[in-house]
Amino acid sequence: MPPVFTIERVIFEDTDILLVNKPSGLLTIPDGFDSSLENLAALLGNHYGRVWVVHRLDKDTSGLVLFARNAKAHQELNRQFRERQVHKVYLALAAPAPSWEILDINLPLLINAGHSHLTKVEAHHGKMAQTSFKILEKKMKVCMLECQPVTGYRHQIRAHLYTQGMGILGDVLYKPVKQADLKLQAPRLMLQAQALHFTHPTTNQPVSFSIPPDPEILDFWNRLTITA
Repeated sequence: MPPVFTIERVIFEDTDILLVNKPSGLLTIPDGFDSSLENLAALLGNHYGRVWVVHRLDKDTSGLVLFARNAKAHQELNRQFRERQVHKVYLALAAPAPSWEILDINLPLLINAGHSHLTKVEAHHGKMAQTSFKILEKKMKVCMLECQPVTGYRHQIRAHLYTQGMGILGDVLYKPVKQADLKLQAPRLMLQAQALHFTHPTTNQPVSFSIPPDPEILDFWNRLTITA
């Protein structure tokens, strides 16, 4: 059953931009193979008229997505993303919990690598990617992470965590062999885009948007026992 989307998930709008809290399970843009599947861009278009996609989240990732409402704003926001002037913060539940508290990963990533079409570390053909991780809390084998990708490649957070032998709970693609064997299984990918900081495309003023932890993620975290 597709996730329920209501216009109340638009957390900010003006004549230039829309900020939306996307639910997990909803595509950001039309599917390349099945155009009949619901997607956020089309749902917003039904209400606002044409919107321009600035960036996207994976279907199973929840959280903040930014859209432009005109071509000029779209061009400027694209420039900011391209030149890495947009600051992004994600929340994730991952396992196994590492020994480090803070970690910066600078490893080149190759998108759509091999027959599996996943994102993988590749020294010769990959593009340099940077992600900063910070442990917010631990419950034995599981940790709550703040993730800040400086670059913005597909599956970047998941691929970089994989290099540490870690996986985001509920992830069926990047799942290290040594991931914690939990009695309670995550119902979805435990990853949320929680904050965006950028420059408004028309006023040129810095703007920041953040949302509380996803209730599904927080509920799952609270249900994990200390012996998980």
